Formats: sequence, structure tokens, C-alpha cells
Amino acid sequence: MFSTVCQLSIGQNFMVKYQTTSSAGNLKTLLQVSDSVSTFRLIQDALSKNEDGHFFFMNRNKNILYQTENFRNFIFYVADSLYPMQWKLLPDTMSILRKRCLAATTNFRGRIYTAYYTPSVPVPAGPWKFGGLPGLILSLRSDDNYITWEAIELVENYSGEIKVPDVSRIKFITWEDFVVKYKESFEKLKKQMRSDGTMPPGSTATLKMETTEIIYPELSTGKGITF
Repeated sequence: MFSTVCQLSIGQNFMVKYQTTSSAGNLKTLLQVSDSVSTFRLIQDALSKNEDGHFFFMNRNKNILYQTENFRNFIFYVADSLYPMQWKLLPDTMSILRKRCLAATTNFRGRIYTAYYTPSVPVPAGPWKFGGLPGLILSLRSDDNYITWEAIELVENYSGEIKVPDVSRIKFITWEDFVVKYKESFEKLKKQMRSDGTMPPGSTATLKMETTEIIYPELSTGKGITF
């Protein structure tokens, strides 16, 4: 198992555009990487921090991922471990954007993923929360086909501005605390639905919320939760 985050000297910036396919449809996403930070966002977002206050960026010097997570109308500011997944390196190879890529697999928060990374781009980054391999991830797919990221453009020696949000005044919670608050938010939602007339007295409802990370297994798998 390969679990140590690579501390590679980058010395240049990179930009990768991915075609992202999931239950939400087909989207284009953007990864920008510098010596110390990385940002990941939807292409249509004007900044790594958009008008709604949502952001997603990685500080490799501190080994922290700063992000916003949400449940319905609840927004949480989460400081997660950077690249907590453990990788198993595989012998398979693939050519992506004329780069020779090697395979690796990991079981990360409820799903198994297969990645193809290129050692010729010496940065341990990738789409969304993924990274920690000895090279840039250009392809990543969950084995259940729930979500995929495929690189469609790679710019080395990237000269564009990489904007990151100022998080110095934000109070963050850990991933573990977020999981607890996520479940608490679901309980609040159930009470709200019973009190605001959404659910008539004596009725039941079934709710399923699919998420890339299986935060609340009972809610995200099977038929969901009936209450």
C-alpha cells in the first residue's frame, strides 16, 4: 500500500481541465496547482471562491484541505486531511493526453476508485480530494461508475492566476465533526418536515441522498431512510 503523501519539488504551476461525469450530469472542472496550494472548481465558477461563499482548496504546506460542505440549506466549513486515501499501485498503464500513466486503486469513504497518474508531471495532485500519488492524476473512476474524472486538457508551466480564499477568519470543523453534524442536520430536516405540513400526520416519507463520499450510509445507500 502506498499511503505517504509525496513531497515533491514542483517549481512550476499546472492546470488541468477534467470532464466530470456523475449523477449530476456532465460537467467540466478545473484543477490549478502551484508550489504550495491547489484549487479545484467548476469551470463556470468565476473564482475558486464563488459568490455563494463556497470554496475548495488545498494547502500542501499544512497538509490540509479547506472546503465548504452543505446539507440542504446548511453550510459547513470543513478542514479535512489532505490526501487521506491509501493507494495500492498497479502494473496497468494507459496513455492520456500523450502522457504515459500508471494505475493505482484505493477504497475511499465508501467507494473503490481506480486512478491513472503520470510520473512525468511531478505533482501529487488530482481531481477533487484525490492525490498523494507520485504524479498527477489524469483519470479517476469509481468502480461502481458513480463518478468519473477524465483529463481533457493539461497546461504545464501554467501562468494564470491561482486565486484562493482567505480562510484566516473562518472557524473550521474536522471531517469527523462534519459527519456528526451532517446526521444531526438530517434529524432537523425530519422534524421540520413533520412540523411545517410537508408530511401529513401519520404519514411516512423515504429520503435518499446520494453523495460521492458515503457520509451517512443508511441515507445514501439502498432505498434510503423511511421515517
